Amino acid sequence: MSVGSWLSAAETARAERFIFPADAARWSCYRAGLRKALGDALGLSPADVPIIEGPGGKPALAPPYDHLEFNLSHADDLAVVVLSSHGPVGIDIEPWSRAPSLIDCSDFFCHPDELSELPAHEEDRATRLLEIWTSKEALLKAVGTGLTFPPPQLCLDGDRGISDPLLEGLSDFRLLIPDHPALRHHRVAIAVTSAIGDILWQDEPRTN
Repeated sequence: MSVGSWLSAAETARAERFIFPADAARWSCYRAGLRKALGDALGLSPADVPIIEGPGGKPALAPPYDHLEFNLSHADDLAVVVLSSHGPVGIDIEPWSRAPSLIDCSDFFCHPDELSELPAHEEDRATRLLEIWTSKEALLKAVGTGLTFPPPQLCLDGDRGISDPLLEGLSDFRLLIPDHPALRHHRVAIAVTSAIGDILWQDEPRTN
């Protein structure tokens, strides 16, 4: 059975809007993999997983399965999914090779306090910028705003914890940075609520 049969009509239509066939195939594969992960957790076939658009456009599950939260991120040919039954989650993955490109656009996503504390050495500076970017995207996805909340208004302060008076609920989250051989060329940040301890990692074979 083709994994394309797992996708909803709306997902199939979205895949067809990609200009390049390779991008459409990659997106369809990621979405099918997400459906399989959710289906395995819920005891459903991938095609029967009721994915809906939640508040702010964040994908969610329709009742009675809405107790399970999830988030997906992908970069190149690698995708990561996080599932949680203990509150909202967010995840972001970026290749380390992207880090140098962030140096010239740091003003667009860094808080002034973060900019003032960036390392002077270019390679270290790029590394820190990618860490900030992935952390912020994971957090904003978990809160549910995504990048509609201006990233420069959010300051990641390790001493005071994660909080921002402009973004309600942010202080309920913390960041996990997984260490896994498959991620040696990538930076992954996962935002979870304080009710979640550690994460259980599960590898899945490529879905064709």
